[in-house]
Amino acid sequence: KMKSVPSEKLLDALLLIGIDTQLDTATKVPYVKAKYTQPLIEIPSNIERLVFPDADNWPPTTTSHGSPRQSNYFTIVLTRNSGDRSYAYCRRLLPEGSSFCLPLTYVILTGNDDTVFYHKVLDQIEINHGLPENEYKKFVNGLLDSNFPKPGETLLLDDVHITRHEDNRPYEYVISDLLNDLSVPVFLKLFSAILMERKIIIVSSQVSKVCDSVEALCRCLYPFSWQHTVVSVLPSDMSELLQCPTPYLVGLLKGQNLSHSQLENIFAGIENSFIVDVDTANILKCVGDETNILPKRLIKTLKSSLYLCPVKGPDTHPSATLLRLFVELVGHYPLVIINGPSGEADKPGFRVFLRNSFVSALSSKSTEHFLRSFIDTAMFESFIRERLDNLDFKMGLFEKSCIEFIAEEVRKPSGLLKTITLNRTVKVLGDHFLKEE
Repeated sequence: KMKSVPSEKLLDALLLIGIDTQLDTATKVPYVKAKYTQPLIEIPSNIERLVFPDADNWPPTTTSHGSPRQSNYFTIVLTRNSGDRSYAYCRRLLPEGSSFCLPLTYVILTGNDDTVFYHKVLDQIEINHGLPENEYKKFVNGLLDSNFPKPGETLLLDDVHITRHEDNRPYEYVISDLLNDLSVPVFLKLFSAILMERKIIIVSSQVSKVCDSVEALCRCLYPFSWQHTVVSVLPSDMSELLQCPTPYLVGLLKGQNLSHSQLENIFAGIENSFIVDVDTANILKCVGDETNILPKRLIKTLKSSLYLCPVKGPDTHPSATLLRLFVELVGHYPLVIINGPSGEADKPGFRVFLRNSFVSALSSKSTEHFLRSFIDTAMFESFIRERLDNLDFKMGLFEKSCIEFIAEEVRKPSGLLKTITLNRTVKVLGDHFLKEE
């Protein structure tokens, strides 16, 4: 199971990574200029290559993704061999009033997933960049000693208060950005492909754009999580890793001197894949069945709703629309989780998910066809296993939406639910409401 492992501390390590030019070859090589770590923390190997995948072409000459202030932020997802995920929140130093970043990047390493919050922390780190060494070390030690605040709580750095949001709404801007970079039809094909756990490659010439696109696609999957390898940004000279036989989600940095034919050579032999260039919104490779994966009725509604999203600016509408799609597809799952034959309902592991009943519970044949494929994905298996094994599973936005959906369908004379009895539905609703209290 791929999962994030949150840390109690604010950060595991703070790195400053720069670019050095070798005098004999004029080659530009990224390196760790400074590091400050918690005890026993190991720095991921080659982290400098991931932070500066564009070192060979420095300084970048492509148009910035968003404003210069926005494009110097990016987040890298790091996956260990154990399946645990951590995050590298990066900020390239941008002098005040300049359009070009310095070849220096601050990196926060942590197991905590909170992009907007850590961007604010990076702001304060940059502000203190020019302090005398003793004062700067005191500031960094304060960071290392600080705990990661809970949602709604505040971190105090010097005289600056940084408060974590109560929910994820401030982080959905990356979904809106991805939707704006692509057309709605291309976005829906990409979304359909990742639901089938194909090899997904996002191509861009900009580090921040490719990282944001990968993050957006991961957030599109809520309440599910991608269970395979995630590489936020991969230099094109490491593209041999794309020949991996298992599913993955990879952001590929397109070098300035990389031709179309060279890209085609990189992607040759990669089967069961969906490859899209977010700079041009062009699909470079796909299976070809993406428009037939999701039920027609739902895809029509989804498409109409996404077309109503604002063209520019952060917006929660896309994520709410995608959440409603998942509610209508799998929102009836609580009705088909029952106690096993042992009757030991108070022990984890004795609950059973009725797969066939789940698939056939809705009246739509096209939805049933989709679910027969979707229940075999690793993301769905992880989703159900978490709810079977954890009797104290905390209800989130998705679960509350599911309860509302089930209640709506029960009241309809011709609702979508067809094989679940009314008594079973009412019992599940009651159990969930009591659990919430």
